[in-house]
Amino acid sequence: MGRLVVLAAGGLLALYAAAFSFALIFSGQRPFVTMAIVPWHSTAPTDVADKLIAAVAQEKFREAGGRDAELATRMTALLSRVGPSLPAEKAAPIRKLALDGLSQSALNSAALRQLAFLEKDRMKRRRLLDLALQVSRRDVLAGVQSAEMKFLDNRPDAGLADLDRALTVSVKADDLVLPIILQASSDPDARAQIKRRVARNPLWIERLVRYGIDNPAFAPRVADIVSAIPARSTARAPGYGQQLIDILVGAREYPAAFEVYDVYSPARQTVAHIGRGTFRPIDWQLTENYDAGGRELAEREVDIFASPGRQGEVARILMRSPPGSYRFALRVREVESTEGRLTFNMLCLQGNQESQGASLSLPLRQGRMRFDYRVPTTGCSYQWLILGVGAELDSATALLDSFSLSREPASAAAPGN
Repeated sequence: MGRLVVLAAGGLLALYAAAFSFALIFSGQRPFVTMAIVPWHSTAPTDVADKLIAAVAQEKFREAGGRDAELATRMTALLSRVGPSLPAEKAAPIRKLALDGLSQSALNSAALRQLAFLEKDRMKRRRLLDLALQVSRRDVLAGVQSAEMKFLDNRPDAGLADLDRALTVSVKADDLVLPIILQASSDPDARAQIKRRVARNPLWIERLVRYGIDNPAFAPRVADIVSAIPARSTARAPGYGQQLIDILVGAREYPAAFEVYDVYSPARQTVAHIGRGTFRPIDWQLTENYDAGGRELAEREVDIFASPGRQGEVARILMRSPPGSYRFALRVREVESTEGRLTFNMLCLQGNQESQGASLSLPLRQGRMRFDYRVPTTGCSYQWLILGVGAELDSATALLDSFSLSREPASAAAPGN
C-alpha cells in the first residue's frame, strides 16, 4: 500500500512537473494557456496584459488609417496617449492583471509599467516607470514609455538615451522604437542628438537603415541622419545606399536621394563615366529593351542600338546643376546607320512637378556631338538628362564614348550642333 501511495505521489509530481514545464514553454507566447495551468505563475498575468495593450495600440493604429507617415506623427507619445484615454471596460482587465502580477512578485517591472500605461497623472506615471526601470533596466517597453515621457517634457536627449538602451537590449521592440527615432529626426534639435548617437556606430544603426528601406515612408528620415554613420559601419554597405536612392528617387524626394548619394558614393557625381555607375540613376542608368537601348561595354563606352523604325531611351542621369548654361558633349563611332539619330532631353524637376527643358536630336553619323541647354533660375532644382536613339528604315548601331559636361558662359548657349 505504501508503495502505491509513493508511486501515485510520484506520478502526480511528474504530471505537475510536465504541466509546469509546458506552462513555462508557452509563457509569453500563449500566456492564457500558462495562466490556466499555473494560475500563480508570476509573469503570466502581465504577459496577458501586454497582449491586451498591444491590441488597443493596434486599434489606435487602425483609427489613424494604417499609414506609416500618419502614424509616425504620433509615435513619440503613442503609449502615453493611448493608456490614460482607455475606457473603463478596457482599462480594468489590464489593471487587474498588472495587480495580479505584483501579488505574485513585487519585483515585477512589467506590472509596474502596465500600471504606468494606464495612469492619468503624469507624476505618478513617471514614478511607476522609474520603479519599473529600477527593477529591470532590460524592460524594453518600460524604456519606451520612459522615453515618451521625456519627449513630452522636451528632453529629447534623455528620451533618446532610453530608446538607445531599449534597442541595445533587444530587437523585439524595433517596430515600435525605430519609427519613434526616425520621426523624432524631423525636429532639428532631436536630429542633432540622434546624429551624435549614430556617430558612435550603435548596434542598432544597421537595423534602422533596413527599417527605412522596408518602410519607404520613413526613407526620407533615414536620409536626414545618414551623414552621421561612420565609414566603418556595416550600415554603410553600398547595397543599402542603392536601395535608399531607388526609393527616394521613385518618391521624387530628390534632395534626400542626393544626401544618401553623397554619403555612400565613393566619388563625386560625374557624367564622364556612363558605364559601371554604382548608385543609379544619380550615376548613369542604362536602358536595354528589345527594340532599342544601350549596353554597357566599359566605364566610358556604351553600345547603342535601335531596330528599324524603332526608338527608345539609352541612358539617363539625375543631376542637381545650378542655374546656367551647359554643354553636354560626346563622341559616336563605329556607326552602322545612314539615318539613325541620337536624341537628348533635359527635364526640369521641382518637387512633384516635371517639365520639358531642352529637346535636341542629331544624326549618328555626325560623330562628335554637343548638346547645349540651359537650366532656368526657377522651377528646375534637379534635372533628368536623357539620351535616346532612333532608327528609320534600317537598324542603327554605334558606340558612344568621351562624355563631358561643362558649364558655359551665358552667351555660349545655342541649339545642339
